[in-house]
Amino acid sequence: MTTRELILYLEPTPTSPLRSRVQKFLDDARADFYPTTACKYECHCTMTGFFTVPGEESQVQRVTDTLDRLLHSNSGNRDGISNSPTIETTPLLVKKPRTFVTELEGATRIEDYPVHLLLPVSAPSRLHDVVRDFALEYSIVRPKAINHISLAYWDEPHATNDQTLEWHRLVLHERLMDRMYETALNAFKDISNTADYTEWDIVLYERTCKGIDVGSRHRFLEHARWSASSFSRS
Repeated sequence: MTTRELILYLEPTPTSPLRSRVQKFLDDARADFYPTTACKYECHCTMTGFFTVPGEESQVQRVTDTLDRLLHSNSGNRDGISNSPTIETTPLLVKKPRTFVTELEGATRIEDYPVHLLLPVSAPSRLHDVVRDFALEYSIVRPKAINHISLAYWDEPHATNDQTLEWHRLVLHERLMDRMYETALNAFKDISNTADYTEWDIVLYERTCKGIDVGSRHRFLEHARWSASSFSRS
């Protein structure tokens, strides 16, 4: 039986200067630094993991209708709390301990290996409630933290051993992620949470083509879009 792979995103509206700024960074990073896994996607903040439904169009419509109902039931403003997500003005380079094993050097532990360059996002509680309720109705849905836009990271299970070794060489010996962080600091230094930067949408996508190779883009089909500030369908 055929299935369809869906995912729910929170993303700046198509006309938002924030979206343009992030997309330019991703495109420039692909050309100027390296096609990291973040470059496989367009600007987004993940609300759920990927999940599959049967291939009939009616199944996608059922998911859309469920989300529409849940969004409307959570659309009321709570005690004057802002309905719009906000974004941090300073990128964050996450570093974690990591151990590498090679034939020549044996095991080597790096205490501050860069693993993720991101822009932190703060989503209102209503969005978390919607995803929680969605996962209760669809047990296959995996809620995500809704807390960042990825700018660079490496998650390439189909990469060759040589490609993986090259990535680690670039990160460890050529400071690739650190240099990307320095570029991101300059690229996003004047972001502010004004109206232009707080226009976000909730979007249901279907992944129609999975980019397997390093640098290969995923392809998506949009099925539904709602305003994150009002939960109205667009």
